[in-house]
Amino acid sequence: MTKDPVTKEFMMIIEFASEGNLRSIFLNEFMIIWDDKIRILGHLILGLNNLHELGYSHKNLHSGNILFRYDNHFECFNTCISDFELNGPANKQKSDNKIYGVLPYIAPEVLHGEPYTPSSDIYSFGIIMAELSSGKPPFYDREYDSNLALDICNGLRPEFEKGTPEIYKNLAYRCMNSNPKQRPKADELSKILIFWYHSINGEMFSYKGSKVEAIFKEDNKELPEIPTTYGKNSNIEYISQEFLFGKLPNPSNSSITNSYFEENMNDEGISDKHENCSYCSTSITEELWCNECDPHYMIGGWTSGIPDIDKFIKDTMYNASNYNYCFLEWIEFDRFTSIKQIYEDELAKVYTATWIDGKSEYNHLNNESWKKYEFKSMEIILKSLDGSPKCLNELKFYWNLCKKYKG
Repeated sequence: MTKDPVTKEFMMIIEFASEGNLRSIFLNEFMIIWDDKIRILGHLILGLNNLHELGYSHKNLHSGNILFRYDNHFECFNTCISDFELNGPANKQKSDNKIYGVLPYIAPEVLHGEPYTPSSDIYSFGIIMAELSSGKPPFYDREYDSNLALDICNGLRPEFEKGTPEIYKNLAYRCMNSNPKQRPKADELSKILIFWYHSINGEMFSYKGSKVEAIFKEDNKELPEIPTTYGKNSNIEYISQEFLFGKLPNPSNSSITNSYFEENMNDEGISDKHENCSYCSTSITEELWCNECDPHYMIGGWTSGIPDIDKFIKDTMYNASNYNYCFLEWIEFDRFTSIKQIYEDELAKVYTATWIDGKSEYNHLNNESWKKYEFKSMEIILKSLDGSPKCLNELKFYWNLCKKYKG
């Protein structure tokens, strides 16, 4: 977090998604192997699960707001969810009858007039699974109108490309079930996808793991080459829009979808390893961070000018369980250069900037202290906050979401 000394605006520091969104990646090159597809979905469902556990629904999940950035430290691409403007407590809905989103990703019960729920996000996740299979936007050859909404309520779902594993289609169809109560929860999906990913990479030494590995390795041989000039409808835009439909039928499944519900799918649990601090014997995580010994080495003589914000930032350090990710820092505004405004609405202003020092990563020294790694500048996003008491509430919301994702 930082503060512009001239405008007095508080701003959150957000990592810049340099690689664009999922849709732009499809347009540039679709040859993504199953290992990477499962990893993308695993990152996505982890973020969605964190949001749901906080009592929120996204309400507008589609391939255009799944962003990618390159992690220089781990030398891989990371996935994150954006566009939280519609999210809110799952039990709070808009008072009018308008529906907002990208039509193919909107759950049939929402089209029918029911409120958004976390299960509605799971339906959107299933559509994204189909999109990762084919490389094409769902219903790319259709008008996004009431006729398509009617067909979706009657069980129409996107097609999967040749070479898509049956267990993958089974899971996707479960997510796209017309009955929201029969869709899997985000935490169940997370366990399944993590198990699949480790199995594909030969890290699950069991019969099930070997079977999953063989299925996906075999289907990697049939990856389709999707031309970026496929026959999409030139009259539609793949952006969020408002829709107001008349009375639509009760949602139902097609016979194809129902055929995939005859098999029961098992999920796999995940265990956390713990060690003890070598200095005070407190139980700690694998990351070798002790919240009894270490945070005071990293807290300097800074202030935001608001005691409640100072206390909240320091508390995140003392409550941290992971020295690389799970705490906040205060960054002085002069540590940013090349600041350029890129967006503004009634809620916030958004800027791109270069963070001279980059985010903190520390090395635990033998003298029981911590030293920050060599500075590496990075391109980031600054989002302004309004400076009112809501400022701290918004910071807490994003902090809780980030903590659950990275903790």
